[in-house]
Amino acid sequence: MTLDPRAKRLLDMMKLPTSGNSGTLTTTARREGFAKLMDIGEKPVSIAFTHDIVVQENDVSIKLRLYRAQDIDGAPQPAVIFFHGGGLVAGSIDTHDGICRRLAIASNATVISIDYRLAPEARFPASLEDAATAIDWIAANAGNLNIDSDRIAIAGESAGALLATLCCNGYQHINLRPKAQLLLCPVVDLAATFPSRLEYGDGYLIDRSTLLRDIEDCLGTGARAEHLPTPLRNGDLASSPETIIVSAGCDPFRDEASHYETLLRDKGVPVWHMHHPGMVHSFYGLPAFLPQADVALGDAGRKLATILG
Repeated sequence: MTLDPRAKRLLDMMKLPTSGNSGTLTTTARREGFAKLMDIGEKPVSIAFTHDIVVQENDVSIKLRLYRAQDIDGAPQPAVIFFHGGGLVAGSIDTHDGICRRLAIASNATVISIDYRLAPEARFPASLEDAATAIDWIAANAGNLNIDSDRIAIAGESAGALLATLCCNGYQHINLRPKAQLLLCPVVDLAATFPSRLEYGDGYLIDRSTLLRDIEDCLGTGARAEHLPTPLRNGDLASSPETIIVSAGCDPFRDEASHYETLLRDKGVPVWHMHHPGMVHSFYGLPAFLPQADVALGDAGRKLATILG
């Protein structure tokens, strides 16, 4: 697939390392580089309301950030629980602040971003446990948050989509029945060998060596990707809620998104797949460089608003 000229200019500007080099980055350097990319790729977005909350559970503190596009009139709002990307090693509610602001505006819902623990300091399944803890806390406190517990979607981007899918399909127990899931360039099977993994495995914002390093950070030295759960084989696909998938044509994870769509449809789950040819992984987080970012997030948010009602 042909790379969009603006995406190509972005990659040329970044001068990404060739295969094998980026996997030698320290965890600190990986996080700093990821944060810098997300920072320069965003653009300022004003929003009516943001508020940080800290949830304390079993000696673990989980920070949540609420976003509302407008002041509410007292009626409970629909909500979107959001899990950021970064390979479960990098990223935070700060790196994805712009995405959440734009998603809140497009969906007209309360967006709640979750700052789950990262590897290697907290190896998997700590991130998944935090995801479930946050979801359960939000469901239990829906009234205080002025959100409608019957109109909650769970969203994730990149590796955050793995957490979202495992919570939505019953692999990870949660005390909530989500009405929808929104998956942005989802990473749903780290052991996958689809053609897009090879075709776009180097030089397209994320490469194979980084992926292998992230897996080792998540699971420990010598661990294999097969040791991580995947919604393709773990959990009950048929129990998944109505799904929106946003994918990119020049993304190493493109094919597994399409495969996941097929599996969901085969189980009777309604799926809306919004594919963007020529775009790269996580392009929706780079509106300063790629106009398609706002188009993608806007379309997905509006579709989510329709589903949530």
